[in-house]
Amino acid sequence: MTFAFEEAVLREADLLAVCALADDRAQFGTAGQIRGDFENLIASQQEEHPDVLVRRQVSQGSARAALREAGAQAQMVVVGARGRGGIDGLPLGSVGLTVLSSATSPVGVVHHEDSP
Repeated sequence: MTFAFEEAVLREADLLAVCALADDRAQFGTAGQIRGDFENLIASQQEEHPDVLVRRQVSQGSARAALREAGAQAQMVVVGARGRGGIDGLPLGSVGLTVLSSATSPVGVVHHEDSP
C-alpha cells in the first residue's frame, strides 16, 4: 500500500483503493474482517501521506473484476502479490496475471514482505 501512496504523491493524483470481498473461497464469512483490515491499512497510510486524497471502493465481487474495472481509467494500477496462490515459486497469482494481461496503463506489482 505504501508504494501506491508514494506513486500518488509523485503523480499528484488521487488514489482509488479497491477492496474485493468475494475472491477467496477460503475466506468465506470473513468479509467484515477483510473490510476492517482494509480500512485500518488505509488509515495508517493516510497518516503518513496526509496530502493524498483517497477514494475507497469495496466490491462484493472478485478482485480481478474490481481491478479491471477500476484500472480502465487509471494512470497506474498497483497490485499486491501475496503468494497465496498455493503454487510455490509462482511469482504472481491469478489476480496479478489478470491485471497484467488486461491493463491499459502501467502496472506496479508489489510483493508482500513475508513472501518468498
